[in-house]
Amino acid sequence: MPSFVDVRKKAVNDAPVSPPSPSPKVQRSWPVLTFVFRLLLLSVGVSLAWLVGMAIALFNPGASSEPPLVVQGLRRSQQWLGLRDPASSSAPQPAAPSANLSTSEQQALQQELEQLQAEAQSLASRAAQIEAQIGVQQSNEPLESRIQRLSQQIEGTSDFAQTPGSSSTTPVFRVTLPSDVLFANNQSTLKPEAEPILDSLVGDLQAYPSSTIRVAAHTDDVGSPEMNRALSLQRAAAVESYLSGVLGDGYHWVSVGFGEDLPLATGQAEGDRLRNRRLEITVEPK
Repeated sequence: MPSFVDVRKKAVNDAPVSPPSPSPKVQRSWPVLTFVFRLLLLSVGVSLAWLVGMAIALFNPGASSEPPLVVQGLRRSQQWLGLRDPASSSAPQPAAPSANLSTSEQQALQQELEQLQAEAQSLASRAAQIEAQIGVQQSNEPLESRIQRLSQQIEGTSDFAQTPGSSSTTPVFRVTLPSDVLFANNQSTLKPEAEPILDSLVGDLQAYPSSTIRVAAHTDDVGSPEMNRALSLQRAAAVESYLSGVLGDGYHWVSVGFGEDLPLATGQAEGDRLRNRRLEITVEPK
């Protein structure tokens, strides 16, 4: 017969065993672990979405010309740091779109353009005629440069230079003429067409009676210096003889031949030699 102690032990052994309850410290750590796990899961999801979005933007760009927000953020950060965006600095700027013109406006502009071209051609032809008239060799310079050069050749005021033997007083009248207009090559006799040119100066010279009129001739560097000085003196004397015959007495004349000693241009081109072949007429005050 079992004793009371044995029966009690058996009852205790047959009773259900409950699991041990977790400690209070383990219970407090569960929310923290859950938050960390969710944060890691969210970071992984965002990273995957960012990579997928970048891949789609690179390999299948949309119609929008705006760069992705990530690229915009990188560019702004580079600007804040003082860095240059290599893509934006090296890319060429697109050309400005042409104006939208109607058919009538295009026709009107085309007619105006054709008129301007015709006027430019007419001016070029007229400049060529003047160059041939004064003996200037035609060039391929722009039309504006040709007209300016012709103006200097005809007026001659900007080409005047102070020469030895002349007065230091500023002349009251001066003009420079191309020698090729007045004389043939290596000749000291006036051309027939030179007389009307000199006659056009008589009215100006008559405004200074009893004054000193100085005629100075210059040549280029072709030939010997002695021959050029002699030729220039003969040309100056020929101009003096003609003008004094027209003006009459009452003037003091000085003729000088400098040859090639005082060039205006030092180049070897024909245009430079043409500038050096000149005749200067000045009126010095009493």
